Amino acid sequence: MGAKLATFRDDDMSGMLACTCLNRTEIYHTFKHFSALYELYTPSEGEQRSSIIDNGYINPEVTLPVQHILDNLPQMKTNPLSARILKVFTFGSEKEGFMNFLEFLEMISVFNPKTSIQVRTVYAFRVYDLDGDGIISRSDLDTLLDLLTSTSNVEEEDGPEDEMWTQTKQVTIDGVFKEVNKEVKADGLSSEDFSFALSRSPDFISTFSFRL
Repeated sequence: MGAKLATFRDDDMSGMLACTCLNRTEIYHTFKHFSALYELYTPSEGEQRSSIIDNGYINPEVTLPVQHILDNLPQMKTNPLSARILKVFTFGSEKEGFMNFLEFLEMISVFNPKTSIQVRTVYAFRVYDLDGDGIISRSDLDTLLDLLTSTSNVEEEDGPEDEMWTQTKQVTIDGVFKEVNKEVKADGLSSEDFSFALSRSPDFISTFSFRL
């Protein structure tokens, strides 16, 4: 009940309003979901758990394990790129393997349909650039296709099918490069190439968005 009565400090709320596309009601709605995840979490033995409420104010720095969010947030449970998405939004986090409420809020804001296509494109590039080298390489695209089609664990006895899938991926990746007027043998896609490709993909807006 305490979480329902608590509020954000004025400076915390001002910062969240300035850094997201969400209004006050939406921020509190997002916190309600984060708080529910917090209540579901049972800390491991010896783990120090920060209080979600501090003297009547919500603590936006409180953290939850990334795996707990993956396992319990419905929008993440059904997304094949969920682990990669959470990794992008916790990059540089002080506590590796954990996500605080501010990072959670940023993620929810970026995926909100109100967020501009330009902002979502920036974050989508970070998600798809699996090794973080500034380009979406052929290797990145190959792995992404496996993730998106749930075929990353092909059994050895399915050799012929595996070979067919490898060829299919090659054709698909070549098609992506041709779509953005890149040489088929190019190393990868720059952020500009990626933005151009998405501009020709009307389904992107619906696939890279969700609401709580």
